[in-house]
Amino acid sequence: MYFITLNTLDDLDVIIHEPLHFDGHASEVEDLLYQNMWCIMLAESSVQQIAEKDMVFFLNNLLHERSRQIKCQYPMMEATFYAWFDSQALQLRFDILPGHVIDLPFKCAVRIATLQAIVHNFITTTGNVMCSGNTMEIITPENDTWENDADEKEEFFVLDVYVTILNKHR
Repeated sequence: MYFITLNTLDDLDVIIHEPLHFDGHASEVEDLLYQNMWCIMLAESSVQQIAEKDMVFFLNNLLHERSRQIKCQYPMMEATFYAWFDSQALQLRFDILPGHVIDLPFKCAVRIATLQAIVHNFITTTGNVMCSGNTMEIITPENDTWENDADEKEEFFVLDVYVTILNKHR
């Protein structure tokens, strides 16, 4: 798993040029999950500078480059690219797994979304959190409202994920 904090869009160049890693075996699914995963965070100074359209443009270029890499290195292999916004970590994440993966490795319900929607959620939520960071309420177990919150039913979580198949043969 790779982490990168964006100060400028030029920081994304390292991702484009990173080689693909499909060295694991099918029995080592956990290893495969982390070999090609990237976690992108926005530096506080860059939140207002990074435009959604520029991030989508970068991701489309990345998809083109990864497709080219797969076609050259593994001509008969398809790969599944998927991207999502981890709102707890404030990270745009994406991964590539070998093969045409039907069941993505999330322990929640998944809703297929557009790349634009994922990026929009990443940039706007991160910006909102960074702008309101000083006014956030921290709830500790000693707080009187803690027990009331624990009694409420857990919400069913649905994660928006963008999915596309690279080097598709069908």
